[in-house]
Amino acid sequence: MKTLSIIVIVVICFLLIGAIGIISVNSNANFSAIQSEKEVIRVGGLFSLTGTTAFSGNPEARFAQLAIDEINQNGGINGKQIEFILEDDKCDAKEAITVATKLMEQDYVKFILGPSCSPATAAVAPITNEHKVVIIAASSVAKNIFQGKGYSFRASPEVTVPAQLQALQTINSKHLTKVAIISELSNFPKSWSDDFEEEYVQLGGKITKRIDFTSNETNFRTALQQISNSNPGGVFISTLGPAAAVQIIKQINELGLNDEVVLLGNHTSTDNAVNEGLGGLMPESMFTIVPYSSDANLLSKYVAKYGEEPSFEYFYTAAMYDAVYLLKDAITFCGEDTTCVENYLKNPNLNFKGQVAEWNFDLNGNPLFSKEVYRERRIVGGVKIYYLIN
Repeated sequence: MKTLSIIVIVVICFLLIGAIGIISVNSNANFSAIQSEKEVIRVGGLFSLTGTTAFSGNPEARFAQLAIDEINQNGGINGKQIEFILEDDKCDAKEAITVATKLMEQDYVKFILGPSCSPATAAVAPITNEHKVVIIAASSVAKNIFQGKGYSFRASPEVTVPAQLQALQTINSKHLTKVAIISELSNFPKSWSDDFEEEYVQLGGKITKRIDFTSNETNFRTALQQISNSNPGGVFISTLGPAAAVQIIKQINELGLNDEVVLLGNHTSTDNAVNEGLGGLMPESMFTIVPYSSDANLLSKYVAKYGEEPSFEYFYTAAMYDAVYLLKDAITFCGEDTTCVENYLKNPNLNFKGQVAEWNFDLNGNPLFSKEVYRERRIVGGVKIYYLIN
């Protein structure tokens, strides 16, 4: 019995030593993880790297990476390097929620660059607000998606001003008093169409026919025939991504409508990706209104790093470069206190001079620009040409 008791005691001692060892290893691992977290500032990236709006999401992510690399090479923020954790939101609301939740609850980020399209941004804003995580969205321009949502900013203006200016340009410069609308039923293209229609009618224009379509539609011939029968002078095309715009314009050409009407649309339905999808045959008279910026130095840095120019509108993509530096200034002042960062960026005297624009935000996180920032944009000979608005 005595021998058995000694054996039991020895076994218990070995077990205790093993348990202490495991606790020690885990404690050291946890301590190392905490130390590692203290040495970096984790910033999430939420961009449409695949899917409907990958043509804009990829250059947006690249401009963000370009700025982060520069900051890290110059000592980081308050002596800490930025760890950029990039995720693909696919311009899909459910996917965006999933990856945003992962960034916040597994990667413990307090700052997110993106999302890069309105459906994803509208879905993510409520949960980032709940977590008190600051987001600076990219080309998310649908109306009111941040209404009542704190900690949320976007580096692109709402559709209202460009849509209103486009209505004005349609009447004053193009002398089109009758226009039909074909619009995708998603918050961004619908917002643009709604604002364009309201302003156009107030200016004395007539909408001869409006047709709204769901995102899975590809055959527009019946709708376009109805538009043709309404005898418009122009057709406004509003889509979420380039694929639908390519199909609409192809079918307009097949019906012979292109010789009878002027085409116009939002910035995605008139972009290079659409022109390429049409084999370079997008009508050179087709126009949109965009915020305009030009910086040869920044563009050359982008081309040097990635070997090509950005595939989407320069302002919307390069704005993410400025967004990183905005975040850098705010974190330098506030540390990682996200409430302080929110208040810092909403300071009415912010007046941050970036490479793309001078930045100020309203209380809903929308950037504030004068109308002088906007230009009419067409693609002529495969090159984007910008015109002052009459």
